[in-house]
Amino acid sequence: MLQKEANAGRIAPVKLFSGVSILYSLYADDTALFLQLDQQSFRTVTQVLELYCHATGAKVNFQKSELLPIGRHQLPPAWASTFGWKILYPSESTRYLGFQFSSTHNRSWTDIIRKLQNRVRYLYDNTLSFESRFLLMRHELSAVPNYLLPCLALTPGAANTLPQTYVDLLWGGNQDLQPKKHLVFSPRFRLKETLWIWRMVVAAFFTGDRARQMKLPQSHCEICSAPVETIHHLFLQCPCWQRLWQLISHAVLSLQAISADSPFNILQQFRSDPEHHMATVLLVYIWCYIWTL
Repeated sequence: MLQKEANAGRIAPVKLFSGVSILYSLYADDTALFLQLDQQSFRTVTQVLELYCHATGAKVNFQKSELLPIGRHQLPPAWASTFGWKILYPSESTRYLGFQFSSTHNRSWTDIIRKLQNRVRYLYDNTLSFESRFLLMRHELSAVPNYLLPCLALTPGAANTLPQTYVDLLWGGNQDLQPKKHLVFSPRFRLKETLWIWRMVVAAFFTGDRARQMKLPQSHCEICSAPVETIHHLFLQCPCWQRLWQLISHAVLSLQAISADSPFNILQQFRSDPEHHMATVLLVYIWCYIWTL
């Protein structure tokens, strides 16, 4: 995996005078070296580190260095006396990048997921808003697996459990996994909630420029017959759409509350107002799109 990253130019190996190249990953003051399980590889690395210490004045504490065999039950006991490093056995683990690593990928990911789930429970107990939980899911919980993947392959079990952890945080952690929409949509939308819904609405429109990208012939505006239909045209340029947005705004402001039971309850509040029929239909379409997310 590291060789593939190096070939792509994302990791540059260190070339020694003897022609040996060392691939490495640095995180803060920790250094992880990925080596073949043979004595010559460890002997070479030990000599390189000793030479580095003499040249720079730095010091590597070999007594605190640890060997973690991955894919093997244990290493020969003579290795510990040969190199002076601590050898970890299958029942032990080491702490790296803020998480516990063991000799098997499954056990390592079990500890990582347990820590993530404990963090999710802590965040949910603090009754964070939907926007805060959404940001935490994208920029913290989702970043942890990406942060660990360079040195720990993702297992099928972890790939199935991680999305469940994100769902628990985003929708309140309810056991039946039914979305708690009352945590998202309130009778009076706050600014961030309105911005989130606005982005969902913009993504719902299949405009002419998207049709042109898919090589479809219908790329003009169906309402005003403009040659090009884009999001900017719909919201800022088309006079017919501007009138429609005014009707939708009036329809939204006329709502006393938006029910989370069914989006079609909106229709019952506008049956007596035929002028807003088209705006109501479009509003229900937008609501149904958000409802299916």
